[in-house]
Amino acid sequence: MLASRATNPQQTNMAKSNSPQPFSLFPKSIKWGLKLLHFFSERAAFGVLYRLFFLPRPHQTPEREQTYLKQWTWTQTPTPWGVLPIAVVAAAQNCPFQGRVLVLHGWSGRPTQMGGVVQALHAAGFDCWVPVAPGHVAGQTGFSSLRDFAQLASWLQEHHGPFSAGVGHSLGGGALLMSADHGSKWDKLVTISSFAKTDRVFHEFIRQSGLPLRYVDRLFERVTHELGSDPHLYSPHLAKHTGALLVVHSPDDVEVPFSDAECLHDHFPQSTLVATSPLGHRKILWRSETWEAVVGYLHQ
Repeated sequence: MLASRATNPQQTNMAKSNSPQPFSLFPKSIKWGLKLLHFFSERAAFGVLYRLFFLPRPHQTPEREQTYLKQWTWTQTPTPWGVLPIAVVAAAQNCPFQGRVLVLHGWSGRPTQMGGVVQALHAAGFDCWVPVAPGHVAGQTGFSSLRDFAQLASWLQEHHGPFSAGVGHSLGGGALLMSADHGSKWDKLVTISSFAKTDRVFHEFIRQSGLPLRYVDRLFERVTHELGSDPHLYSPHLAKHTGALLVVHSPDDVEVPFSDAECLHDHFPQSTLVATSPLGHRKILWRSETWEAVVGYLHQ
């Protein structure tokens, strides 16, 4: 006879609420709108979906990041993508100067989201440049892509460098790797919670939209036509970066699986993989073990 064990619904709900939840790319209202459009016209639904693929979602700056908004020195910098705010955080004066680092936030992110990492680098003697990525300027609606992020990193390296190292979160890390394909050379790069294969991003985007997976092929075809390159090949794990690489990732990341970190580690001979304690996709930016791993690596 098999013994049965009653399940407490309250405990089950608590377990669900405590487990990491993926960031939703689509508010419920947009998902319902896409389904309605799909019912009447797949062409119209795809047109909206394509625009959303390149449209970051802005988020309010939380209280813990307000200090960085006020204390950092911000410059309004003319770029090929328009005027972008860039925070320039000078190295602390009580330690030897270690070099200049470009710090790049992720998709739908912001420079202050990298505040913990930047402050750790500042205290260790590094100058940090922390730009707002294309399409992410507060109060403006703009389109962006992995290519825009990567070209921005390459442009900054050429026109405001040299930077000895780059640190990027999520898409920002992937973009730093891809900047090598646009001519940039880096002694060291650090990716935090970054994806490896671009095609997985396409599949995840369509999956979260709630539309049939056949839209994936249409999205690949349209992006290839518009950008002039195959997204399967324009992918961080295939980047031409030849310098050193530190891959920092949480094993419980539900937005970018740990297998992406292992893929990057496998594809770059001079890479080091650091698996943090379970910190998810964003909390990882605000823990000392992450800061210590980044600073320690750049000090080597």
